[in-house]
Amino acid sequence: MAFRKGLRRFLDIPYYSHSFLLPGLTDRPTLPLFHEISKRSIRFLYKCMLSPSSLVRSVVLHSVHDMGCNSVISRNIYSTRKLFGLSSGDFLNHKVLVGDETERLFTVTVTEKERMYVEFARELIHLRDGYLSLSRA
Repeated sequence: MAFRKGLRRFLDIPYYSHSFLLPGLTDRPTLPLFHEISKRSIRFLYKCMLSPSSLVRSVVLHSVHDMGCNSVISRNIYSTRKLFGLSSGDFLNHKVLVGDETERLFTVTVTEKERMYVEFARELIHLRDGYLSLSRA
């Protein structure tokens, strides 16, 4: 994604640096590409379900309730629910759009080893930029 490229350039780290480093180095949550697309897709469907246009609402609701897996919309919802561990009730009750709940649902877990890599990379960047120094005590 262009955003991740920009972050790497801003941080002056190699373009081939792992994506899992970026959230820890910038304190800004980023997701893998498929998760980001799924998140945006589900938010778009919510907006359609809540649209002021009765035509848009009825097409989406018909796809969700009546078409089953024959509908592209239903398959999209199903795969996103599965990806983020949502129940159909969570989706239909618009649980995904509620502030902090959204962040919890769309976070990607980082292993302890990856967290240590992030801390190491942060220290190296601080050394490089002069915010940290190695002195003998």
